[in-house]
Amino acid sequence: MTAQRRDQSIQSVGIAITAINGKDLALRGINTVNGLQYQTIGLEITPQFGSGQAGYRLRGVGFDDYASNNSSPVGFYIDEVAYPIQSQTTGQVFDMSQVEVLRGPQGTLWGRNTTGGAISFTSNKPTNKMSEGIDIEEGNYNYTRVEAFISGPLTDTLKFRVSGITEQGGAFQKNPATGQMLGNLDRSSLRGQLEWTPNSKLDVLLEASYGHDHSDGQGVYRFNSIPGPYSPPTPAATSMYNTGWGASPQFASFLGIQTDTKPFHYVESSGLDLHVSYDLDTVKVTNILAIHTLDRHEYEDWDGTTVGDAEVYFHTTGQVLSEELRFASEGAGPLKWVGGVYFDKEDIHDEFDSDTYDSLGVNLTTPYSQHAETEAVFGQFDYRLTDRLTVTGGLRVEHEERDLDNFSSIIIGGPVLASLAHEAYQYTNLSGKAEADYHLSPSEMLYASISKGVKSGGYTAYNTTNIGQLAPFKYETLWAYETGIKTEYFHRTLQFNADGFYYRYIDEQIQGAVYDQTEGVPIGKIVNVPSSHIFGIETELKWKPIRQLEIDEGVSYKQGTFDNYQGLDTTKSSAAGVAVYDNYDGSDLGFPRWSVTGSATWTQPVLNDYLVVAETDYAFRGKESPVLLGPTFDVDSYWLANATLTFSKIGSPWSIGLWGRNITNTHYDVTRNYFLPNIDIGVPGAPATFGGRVTYKY
Repeated sequence: MTAQRRDQSIQSVGIAITAINGKDLALRGINTVNGLQYQTIGLEITPQFGSGQAGYRLRGVGFDDYASNNSSPVGFYIDEVAYPIQSQTTGQVFDMSQVEVLRGPQGTLWGRNTTGGAISFTSNKPTNKMSEGIDIEEGNYNYTRVEAFISGPLTDTLKFRVSGITEQGGAFQKNPATGQMLGNLDRSSLRGQLEWTPNSKLDVLLEASYGHDHSDGQGVYRFNSIPGPYSPPTPAATSMYNTGWGASPQFASFLGIQTDTKPFHYVESSGLDLHVSYDLDTVKVTNILAIHTLDRHEYEDWDGTTVGDAEVYFHTTGQVLSEELRFASEGAGPLKWVGGVYFDKEDIHDEFDSDTYDSLGVNLTTPYSQHAETEAVFGQFDYRLTDRLTVTGGLRVEHEERDLDNFSSIIIGGPVLASLAHEAYQYTNLSGKAEADYHLSPSEMLYASISKGVKSGGYTAYNTTNIGQLAPFKYETLWAYETGIKTEYFHRTLQFNADGFYYRYIDEQIQGAVYDQTEGVPIGKIVNVPSSHIFGIETELKWKPIRQLEIDEGVSYKQGTFDNYQGLDTTKSSAAGVAVYDNYDGSDLGFPRWSVTGSATWTQPVLNDYLVVAETDYAFRGKESPVLLGPTFDVDSYWLANATLTFSKIGSPWSIGLWGRNITNTHYDVTRNYFLPNIDIGVPGAPATFGGRVTYKY
């Protein structure tokens, strides 16, 4: 692992962490970050309300928000560069060396402060020898993926690497009225790297990236009928893979589209990173300067019908400038330390439009801008007191300011419902970590830690008639108490790790609601819960009982409870036509309690010169019961299983294979929700898909 800014064995560090190498990422078809949730216990990644924006939850610590202006409690990094805008994190995953998922608060070593954890991808770097490769997949639903790279030296001191990926097809949802398919992918990404090492002390890496996503949007299905007063009343869908779409003429004219235009994503992103490292013998100095841009156009239908009951359109342009200057100790002494400063500046210009013409008689547009700046000083040390005992301490001082400017919620072609010229929110906070690691033997380690994480506050930037909805929500604080054991036996062929944790939340940010007296309906607002808690236990096993067989298994259980929260009951308020508040003290937080991940890989030489590799991986997701939405929106538990079979000649650059994903054809929802009351929608997971793969790497 490299998450602590130096190479270490996972088994020697008192952190709950899952690491997956690039070979396994490719083998298991993980081309976006969403696929990680079925490879990592305790991790859930779901599309927000069925949008293209992912929501992350790790050990129950999550954040539901379909707007673009708020940060995630789970940090996301590629090559040590943070991606603080949630829409930035849904790009393609390709040409990766590994990914590390760290559970628990992070901030004393990372650029961003988080309460839930961090997901850190490391890309493959330029090589000293010329190499190239291509990986091609074909599958049902007309799915195609092509990934390729070329890498090598340009001079004695300069190396390069260029890699890219494209994905096409894959639509599995159908409009039964027209026969059209929805869900085709059309996305491509490219990364280029130049690495200059003029001597043994200086290393300079310049990395540029670009991606575009012109795919279909995500379809939803109606799992309940849509009654009046919506026009017209609509029965429930006959299949979770049946969907529909359509906008009112008024909304289509405003956007410049047709009333029957398919839901779509039109997202372009770019980035430029400069990594400079210099070795001063006893101290290594690293500076990372990055600038990343995002241009998101997304049109989604959140009623699954041909009329304009609940369509939405996002147009987000964003830019993030960040810099991290870090100093790290070198050498083999008992003291190891890392310290640095971090700065980032985020600029977002957003417009959120919604089509409720056939349901409420109006269409709405909500433009605004947000500017955020974060400055932080962080540091952490490890000191080996004895051969068995190591203590760790870390601190972070952080200041952040978020400014919301020129916010308006407007009836299209009509009056301004609410407006705000400027609102500022800022905080300064101290967080940190204390840990002790004790080695019972060279192969057994106990650890215990206390840490504090902080997640930024922000604004609920939705359509509104209530200016009070724009009042900022406060930053959340999480105190984490954790203890665990890591073991290795039988010449490291068996690893078993177990971990228990207790989280105490202060001002947890949740998707709540306020009652809109003008419209007579609850409207979403992110609110702070004064206090809540989460506890859980995790176990992970890696076992190689014989040379041909490798087994991985992970199981986690977690549970969360509101300790002090009085909130609007959206179900009762919708039924009564007035605001109804409930006491949620003692209520469950509603996230899945159980998760299981596992894999088994069998490697068998055949006919002396050939190799067959058979692999299967599987995952279980427990039932989700969002207490603030009510039981109508429970997401049932489900199992998923994948399998691959790969054949290659030993020493040859070629391999061929077959793959299957969701091979049991499990029907499941990834999320359920509603945009307007009584329009109850689900987002289905993909059905069984099968295909073949050809790989060449030289």
